[in-house]
Amino acid sequence: MIGAAGEHVGLGFALTDFLATCPSDSALLNTPLRVSPDVRLDQTWAPGEQQMVEESATLRLSRGLAYVGTVDPLMARLVFHCDGQRPVGDLVAEVAEALQIESANIEPEACNLLRRLIQQGFLLPPQVCA
Repeated sequence: MIGAAGEHVGLGFALTDFLATCPSDSALLNTPLRVSPDVRLDQTWAPGEQQMVEESATLRLSRGLAYVGTVDPLMARLVFHCDGQRPVGDLVAEVAEALQIESANIEPEACNLLRRLIQQGFLLPPQVCA
């Protein structure tokens, strides 16, 4: 926990309520999520053969309940492109395109991950204020 966590606990209830009203993957993918202002991305880089190489990336919350999680570059890109304007399904499709696979092949796992990120307060739906 970093600082007072009361607001984060209240936010957690609101996020749980949102997830209860958004049970299908389709509904979630049509939601324009936004990244919480409390999210930070910590990266570790090391010299590679020809250029610097990312060794690790960690998402963390900078206040409240200080959740931390390791992410790969594509997931970090997905999170930080959540601007509250575009449906998150469009962003998942962009990740699938970067991986050169069909979006439908990653949507179920992406939705599971998105739900965890929402539940922990990394991503916020439009009707929830941080």
